[in-house]
Amino acid sequence: MRKYIFCCLLVSLWILLPILASAQDDEDTAEPQKSELKEVVVSAERSPEDLSKTARAVSIVTGDEILQRMSRTVPEALRYEEGVMVQRTNLGGGAPFIRGLMGNQVLYMVDGIRLNNSVYRGGPNQYLNTSDPYFIERIEVVRGPSSVLYGSDALGGAINVITKRRKNFDHGADTNGRIMGQFSTAEGEQTAHFDTDFNVGKRVGAAASANYRQFGDIDPGGSTGVQEPYGYKEQNYAGNLDFHVSDKLTWELSAHHVNLDDVPNYDPNNPKNNYNPQTRDLYYTRFIFEDLSQYLDRVILSGSAQTQLEGRERIAADTPTFETVDEDIVQTYGVGLQLESPLGRWVRFIYGGEFYKDEISSKRDVEAVNSDWSLDVDPQLPDGSTYTSAAGYLEARFTPASWLKLVPGVRFSSFTPDIEMDDPAVGAVTVDDPIDDVTWAVHSLLSFGKNQGLIMGVSRGFRAPNVSDLAKLGAEDGRFDVPNSELDPESMIQYEAGYRVTAPRAFLSFFGYYSEIDDLLVRKPAAYNGQETIGEDVVMRNENAGEAVVYGYEFATKLEAVKNFFFLGGTAAYTFGHNETDDEPMRRIPPLFGAAWTRFNVEPAWFEVSSEHAAKQDRLSEGDKTDSRIGPNGTKGFSVYHFKLGVAIEDWLQITTGIENAFDRQYKYHGSGPYEAGRNFKTQVSLLF
Repeated sequence: MRKYIFCCLLVSLWILLPILASAQDDEDTAEPQKSELKEVVVSAERSPEDLSKTARAVSIVTGDEILQRMSRTVPEALRYEEGVMVQRTNLGGGAPFIRGLMGNQVLYMVDGIRLNNSVYRGGPNQYLNTSDPYFIERIEVVRGPSSVLYGSDALGGAINVITKRRKNFDHGADTNGRIMGQFSTAEGEQTAHFDTDFNVGKRVGAAASANYRQFGDIDPGGSTGVQEPYGYKEQNYAGNLDFHVSDKLTWELSAHHVNLDDVPNYDPNNPKNNYNPQTRDLYYTRFIFEDLSQYLDRVILSGSAQTQLEGRERIAADTPTFETVDEDIVQTYGVGLQLESPLGRWVRFIYGGEFYKDEISSKRDVEAVNSDWSLDVDPQLPDGSTYTSAAGYLEARFTPASWLKLVPGVRFSSFTPDIEMDDPAVGAVTVDDPIDDVTWAVHSLLSFGKNQGLIMGVSRGFRAPNVSDLAKLGAEDGRFDVPNSELDPESMIQYEAGYRVTAPRAFLSFFGYYSEIDDLLVRKPAAYNGQETIGEDVVMRNENAGEAVVYGYEFATKLEAVKNFFFLGGTAAYTFGHNETDDEPMRRIPPLFGAAWTRFNVEPAWFEVSSEHAAKQDRLSEGDKTDSRIGPNGTKGFSVYHFKLGVAIEDWLQITTGIENAFDRQYKYHGSGPYEAGRNFKTQVSLLF
């Protein structure tokens, strides 16, 4: 497997060299509107910038790519991006690994608004799946610590899901839209989707979307038989409304709703373990002021309100006549202010502040399975808790020469929990001590001509302990969590260097990094009321385990080998993580993995062959060996192949069909619960207007 991926890299580089030479000559005459490799504008540095001018490791997935890949969820849309491996514990989840970290060590955002709140769990979780995959303009993945601009949790990186907004104001009034259906055999997918965007004159634009989705159990590769239960239902509604009040002021309003019903979780040891429901509502408004003065280019003022409802239904094997029902609600209110100021021709500052407050409601009932009897018991999170964060940041962009960009930055953050616990075994505990942090980063970009650049940087990321870390009590995923109020923020310093090419017909990205992690939060065996197990669940609590190192590399290439006809690309990533305190591997570290694809365009059709690959992972921590998703023998390597065909009939009909896992291999990504789907026939039909 390693030889296979290494050979792919060598072949890609061999093909790349002559194309780079011709791309420079073709740059002025290229037709970007027809090219698959057109320049992308990103906001990874909190301000719109061409990808070639960004001093960070950034991956981009466009909305068109999500549709053509027939990606089922937002996490699955990231599988072809360098350095991102997606683990899933159930069909309704998906947790991206970035540079060895995952869960609440990776920051999720929608339109720059934080999704991570103070009850986000560590390890695999399902929260990124609470976004509509078909109402997306693009997804930006910043790999590496991003805490200066985005705050806590951005250790491994930050993922920003940018939703659709009306962009075309060429006509006085115009409407566009899509009615789409998507179906699959091995996962039982049935998706009905509608979206539209329109404008009224030059000043008002809107976009809206609605989905109804249903999934069945998983039919994996080989002769395993159907994996059940994994089916669930999903509903999504979203709308964005923009008022271009003047050339200097835009007012944005947005409302998003996502609901997943009765999502089974991987738990082979217990009869039932479901999320029901998993709901997220986000409302935000944003005022964007531009060109205000010589020293103030841009001001962004935003306010948001968000509700996350997570229900959990669990029947334990040792008490099959009783069901534990949890309901956790987090109300999050946020405000943000960002300013951009130029100082002369070669200095620019981006600075501002953020404030978020979480209000937590938690309850737990124990219900008899065969009667109406129920009992209120202590919830898994302290009911009525709050968690407040406030921060200020400053980042400078120095461009003393056309070939050099320096980006230093600093951030101060303060977190204030207000938690009161009173459990018979734990006792009365109040957690209200402020948690402060100062973080920093320095990045640089050295450009060679218009298309090539060397990126170097050193950055510090952090994650403040949240309510789930400090005060969680109860059973989950085969363990029994108990509180630990004496936790410090985990932090990481990362050194990285990379080389990137963004020519009109060629893209190349290669990054290497080395990370040092301090005060890493990990679960350790503990006792509750003198017992080390509660039923079948091992008692665990979070602790600052000490120090760890993570290092690795990421590679990606995209090539337009024959103009407007033949495209190919690939990715590869390797990660090594070691817990130096316990002298063992870090948990769930991915093996060497990657993907490759080739595509032929013959208008109005296209044909694509793609593949996913991973080496065996048997370098395991003790926690991995006892994890039912991994086990003492680790995770087998795999290679799977997919075939897709798309055709556009006139301007109103698009059809995409394909076979995923065409050779019906049994496989899963390291750390995942269920196996991925076996031979899976998928079809997508879109009516455009």
